[in-house]
Amino acid sequence: QVHGPTHNSTLSAASALKDIKERRVFIDSRKEWFHALRYENDGLSCVVKGPVVESAHGYEDHMLTLSLPIADVLPAPGTPVVCQGLSERAHLNGKIGDTQGFNGGQFEVHFEEAGLEPAIIKHENLRIVFELP
Repeated sequence: QVHGPTHNSTLSAASALKDIKERRVFIDSRKEWFHALRYENDGLSCVVKGPVVESAHGYEDHMLTLSLPIADVLPAPGTPVVCQGLSERAHLNGKIGDTQGFNGGQFEVHFEEAGLEPAIIKHENLRIVFELP
């Protein structure tokens, strides 16, 4: 808030932070944005609420709660994720980062840990982090 609480930059940053904290995800089969709430069924499905609709007052969700296969739930840019199940790059398993780009079922992930270069990771090897350490 260097510029003050009503400055466009402050408002834009606050909006982006809210989106990240709310774990916005794109539901591929519905072509709509939802909020991810948690995983269930040993991580095979994700519970989501939405769809999220932009209004004059920000984003509103329409209170539909679904449990969907994880393959259908795509994290929004900036969403914190953790890598799992990697064999060729096993050193990245358990590492936390955030999604940046998406292309053909793969995400560009930028990692928190110093010295780790961004990597392209398949969607099935990422899980949304709901509670950051």
